[in-house]
Order: sequence, then structure tokens, then C-alpha cells
Amino acid sequence: MQIVEGSADTVIIDIHRQLDGLPSTPSKPTIYRVDSHLRNDKWNDVYDPEILSVGPYHYGILRLQNMQQLKFRYLKRYLKHRNEQSVERYVLALVHMEKRARKCYADSFDLDENAFVMMMLLDGFFLIELFRYSSFKHLRDADDPIFRHERILSQLRHDILLLENQLPFFVLNQLFNMTKTDENPEDDLITLALRFFDGMLLNLSVSRVLTRLHVKIIDHLCGLIHDVWCLPFAEAISHKSNERDKWENINSITGLREAGIKFKRAKEDDNLMDIKFVNGVLRIPQLII
Repeated sequence: MQIVEGSADTVIIDIHRQLDGLPSTPSKPTIYRVDSHLRNDKWNDVYDPEILSVGPYHYGILRLQNMQQLKFRYLKRYLKHRNEQSVERYVLALVHMEKRARKCYADSFDLDENAFVMMMLLDGFFLIELFRYSSFKHLRDADDPIFRHERILSQLRHDILLLENQLPFFVLNQLFNMTKTDENPEDDLITLALRFFDGMLLNLSVSRVLTRLHVKIIDHLCGLIHDVWCLPFAEAISHKSNERDKWENINSITGLREAGIKFKRAKEDDNLMDIKFVNGVLRIPQLII
């Protein structure tokens, strides 16, 4: 097959346009879709949000639109409370972050720049105000449906920690810093987020977590809670010698029970590595999901 001279020029131009569009260094995405082999008929719904979409992967799904209206309500209430007439300064800040934020997503989605910025604005403000309302009750609306029904709060905690349901943390942090005042020293994004997920912190106090957490490397809220869960493990590993441990396969719970082993909850729940086997009893920390 031959390419005529005019067609060759077009191909050359197209290739160079693609090459020029590549970043100087490969981007490192941090937010992924769940692999298709994990999404079978039995487990497919486990990875999807129940009532709240965050980020672009589940944006626009019809059954999640009720919460979408509440996002607008939260934004409107914030502007009224701060006596602001426009979202202009927040939109401009997000426009500057749009390309960087888009690169955080490993998989494709169908949102143009305007829709992507609007998504970040609504989702970011909703999460920030949700965390504030959770800690500071006087800020809530009396008729806020989220805090009138514990089931909704439980669903939100589930949805906000889904792998596919994330915003880059630097987006949240930027919006939070733009809305932060000096009136309340406890008005800190990570502190409020950890309080919102308090039941998932393995009985670790927020202050204890903050002193041990590397804040600058947080990718998103799911990553934040993952880092909290891994703190005891990381400390346990750091205290080990350089010698390789001998790993052996362990039977399933069913197999261990058939062998006569009993299971009990560990007395302390602040360390997932605190697993002890004494006198035929395996004590394991409780993990709340």
C-alpha cells in the first residue's frame, strides 16, 4: 500500500501533533476503576456508590441525582453564610488545577473542561461542608436529611471511600483553604475527615493519627483512611530486623475451626497486626467496614 505525498504530509503532521501533546514525564494516576475481572455478576454492585457520586466515573448517573441536588443546596448555603455572591474565585482556582486533576484519573471518562470543573466544585464543597456539619452541629440546617437519618450517613461513609468515587486530595485541600477562617482552630480538613470516619480508625485518636501521618503524600480520602489502617503495620515492619521472615500458608477460618481453634476479638482494636494465638484461641482485632 502506497501513501501519496499529500497524505504522507497529513500523517506526519498528525503524528507530530500527538508527540507534542505528550507530557515531558509520564503522569502518575492515583484514581482507578475497579478491574473488570473483579466485577462479576455477584460483586458488581459492591464497587458502585449507593447514593453519592464523587469524581467523574459515576457522574450523571440517574439514580444518584437526589444527592446532586443536595450538593447545590450545600454550596448555596455556604455562599449565603459567608455573604458571597459568586463562585467565581473558586471556579478560577479549579480551572487552574483542571489539567493536573484530570491526570489523576487512570481511566477515561466523558466530561469536557467545563463539566469537569463544575463536578470538582460541587463535589469538593459538598465533602468539605459535610465534614464541617458532622463536627460542628450549629452549622447544620435543621431540616438537613443527612443528619436526620443515620442510614444516610452510613451510606455516605461507604460511598466516599469507594475506589472509583474520589477527588484528588489537593483539590479538596485547595478549596478547604479558600473557605477556612481563623475563627476555629479545629477547622482542619484532615481532622474533620478523620472525625467523620471516626468508627473506622481502629480506636486511634485523631491527634495520635495526625502526629504519625505523612500529610503531603495523601492522594485522596480513600488513601487517607488506608494510610491510617496501615500505620500499625508500617510501625511493626520498621521495628523488624533485616532478616527475612519465614512465611507459611494459613488455613481458612473454616479449616481452623474444624481443627478446634477458637476465635475471639482482641482486647485492643488500634492495631490490625495485634493477632495472638494462645491456648487454642486466636485473638484478632475488629475491623469495621
